[in-house]
Amino acid sequence: MKPALRVVLLSGCSFVASAYATPVLAQPVPHKSSGVAPAAPTGAAKKAAKGGDGSDPAPTSSPVEGSAGTPAPASDATSKKAKTSEPPVESSGSLDISSDDVVPAEKKPTRAATMDDLAEASAHELTIVGAKTRYSLNLFGDTNFGVRFGNGVEKNAGFGIGVLDLLFNATLEKHFKALAEFGLEYGTDGGLGVDLERLALEGSVGPLTIAAGRWHTEFGYWNAAYHHGGWLQPSIDRPRWVRFEDQEGILPVHMVGLDATLQGKIHGVTVRANAAVGNGRGKIVDDVTSAFDPDFEKAVFTKLEVGNLFVRDFRFGVAGFYSGIAKQPASVRPALPGVHMDEFIGNFYVGYTGAPWFLLAESYAVAHLSKARQSYLVGGFVHVGYQIGIVQPYVRLERLSPLGKPDGFFVPDPAEKGASYHDNLEMLGGARIDLTNWCAVKTEYVFGRSLPSARDSHEIRASWSFGI
Repeated sequence: MKPALRVVLLSGCSFVASAYATPVLAQPVPHKSSGVAPAAPTGAAKKAAKGGDGSDPAPTSSPVEGSAGTPAPASDATSKKAKTSEPPVESSGSLDISSDDVVPAEKKPTRAATMDDLAEASAHELTIVGAKTRYSLNLFGDTNFGVRFGNGVEKNAGFGIGVLDLLFNATLEKHFKALAEFGLEYGTDGGLGVDLERLALEGSVGPLTIAAGRWHTEFGYWNAAYHHGGWLQPSIDRPRWVRFEDQEGILPVHMVGLDATLQGKIHGVTVRANAAVGNGRGKIVDDVTSAFDPDFEKAVFTKLEVGNLFVRDFRFGVAGFYSGIAKQPASVRPALPGVHMDEFIGNFYVGYTGAPWFLLAESYAVAHLSKARQSYLVGGFVHVGYQIGIVQPYVRLERLSPLGKPDGFFVPDPAEKGASYHDNLEMLGGARIDLTNWCAVKTEYVFGRSLPSARDSHEIRASWSFGI
């Protein structure tokens, strides 16, 4: 799907002109408003800059197009060394960075912030019969271990492997792009399944982008930033609110249809608005209507996000979703047989996703309304992390609270799961260790409480993940 965050990438070197081009993973550019002023030249540097006799040097071009100024040599020795060194490689023209983009190395991000950033930075150029295109192929995977125990909870421990995720992006010349994402994972029955998670075509005209296909509904920040790349996200698992439909999810995190996005800048503030229409909810939560929607009524989604309002990487946004839920027989929905429902979802979020802090809060409200009953589910999560070298400790608090009568869509059969299935509180603490720029280890302790029964659960889990 289209990025929720457009991050400027800082390239460490340009492509070398040859028969083949090697892609370079660029890092997101840190804050321009870092407040770090360039050091004043020393007396020796001033003398070296004017030459040995104190005369003004011949004019030279700036090493970076459009930079704030040309740095003076630090000494005569470095000046002589620069004259004898190889000429700099010409810029590829894809970046225009000024000197105030440079910040101390310890504050620079060590990896891409989102899946879209990684895909864009790892793109290759391909020429076939004179036609040029750019494409990227990325892979994500993880292995894990967990122990779970508590009162009223079955004790278990074990190892496992997560989703092997394959992401393909391509530029189809001019202003057209294609995207496909596949996930391979084992189910609870031990069988290996292949899911087509996203498939979309998009075209852009100026600030407007039109896309068609299947994508991740852009609720909040998390769902549109990390997708199925577990290595990228700050914790092992997604928060319960934005889990996928087949993982006891709540929201329609996948959508099939048509989407329009308008993005621009107003006095340095990024404004992004999008609207989508697509297939509605299926028979149950896990039923994503990808091939056909039997219900004439369609789903509608809208979102508005404002970024870089006060500081870079700070954002907030609101989103809304509506879908009709078709009638179902008692064999599918015994709680509300033959009843049509209207689903309304509201979302507000705010976050800072820069460095060293990671702060994200997302809130949700879901309403299922029918002539028979009105059911509501409210709550959200707060995730806080702080980067210390290669380690990022983090904590998260999440709450789900049902209101009104038991929900006939989330719990179609009350006898199976109970009407208070979603009344939960979860607290999590952990740490992420980036072993390299391409793999990380995460360890967590999770405390969960089912509030009606006061049943507590404890989990200790670890994950080793990678992304390339």
